[in-house]
Amino acid sequence: EDEDEDEDLEELPIEKDIFITPSPISAANLASTVREAVTPADNPLVARLMTLPGFKVFSEQALTYLISHLKAIQLAEDEVLFEAGQVGKSMFFVLTGKVDIRIDDETVETVGTGGIFGEMAMLEGEHRSADAVASSAALLLEVSSDQVEKGDHEFRSILYEVLSRNLVRRLRETNRRLWSQS
Repeated sequence: EDEDEDEDLEELPIEKDIFITPSPISAANLASTVREAVTPADNPLVARLMTLPGFKVFSEQALTYLISHLKAIQLAEDEVLFEAGQVGKSMFFVLTGKVDIRIDDETVETVGTGGIFGEMAMLEGEHRSADAVASSAALLLEVSSDQVEKGDHEFRSILYEVLSRNLVRRLRETNRRLWSQS
């Protein structure tokens, strides 16, 4: 299912036959393309993102704000995004591809299309507790804590709801793992 979502998003046409794909492109060009893609309110990129798990709760207006104020990051397979111990001031949405979250070289979670990660360090302004390494070519959207603070009340409320749900999901998964080990 995740692979189908990746393929659909990779082939999503944007203005003037520009496509957002995980093929090599400069981050500046990619960020510009993403910003151009979300200018019209009825843009197919916004509509498609609203169907992905990490984006479903956003209103069209909040999602358009999010995408127009973020940084697009492209990773090659096995490329390290950040390492444990680094100060984290941003979180990431996965548009395409997959990112492994690793502790001591062991993958503890793989985050795929529509998933989010990095929010714990962003919220606390603390050091990262794990490494993030692309397990395939990936296209990410980075949201900094500054961007969250500059967003309007609706945007922040929705984002905090997404973060809360994600943290609850992770806590439940951790509890299941602990119970299965006992």
